[in-house]
Amino acid sequence: MITPMCRSLITQHDVDYIAAVVSKKESDRDLIASLLWDNGSRDVILDNDNLYRSISSQSADTVRISMELSFYVLCRHELKICGIDDRQIADYTASILCTYTRDTEVISYGRTWIFRDMLERIGCVKSMGGVYETLKIATGSLFLAGIMSDYLEIKKSHKGTPATKEYENLSARYFESAAESYDAEKHQMDVLYSKMSNNCHKICHTLRGARARIMK
Repeated sequence: MITPMCRSLITQHDVDYIAAVVSKKESDRDLIASLLWDNGSRDVILDNDNLYRSISSQSADTVRISMELSFYVLCRHELKICGIDDRQIADYTASILCTYTRDTEVISYGRTWIFRDMLERIGCVKSMGGVYETLKIATGSLFLAGIMSDYLEIKKSHKGTPATKEYENLSARYFESAAESYDAEKHQMDVLYSKMSNNCHKICHTLRGARARIMK
């Protein structure tokens, strides 16, 4: 089960990087670094515009920070622009990107087979299963609709695969189902899943528009 863990997985190297970027003078770095271990202060610091500009201006070859920090800061910024000012949604969206991006890197000869497997698995679903299977469909569909929309449209034109909008609808529907499950309530994830369902179309639209900046 994917959980919103990007902020809590910030590394010591990330802390040093953030302190260097955010501090107005070198003598402030130790204070900034110590504040990053306090959740409330950390959240405010991660919203710093200089931090976003520093991360977004780097290429994949030069980024030397964790995937969790990079995806969270970029997703948080882009979602705020579209009107979703919710750190938990940003963290969960970033965690989804981390999970599926790592999955695609397992196979060195490219992403096509992984995505084909995702499409086939999602396409075989006839009804809601257990909450874990439901969440696999919800998160996988969001990733496909938000990040792989070009791939989906190509597949649709060649083989009649469902279009991007249909995966958005699928993701929203399965997040809604997950929100109503006992396990979601037990793990205090029901409110988040409900928010993901209600904002799914806007999140996917934002990811598509910002894909070049987020998936560097």
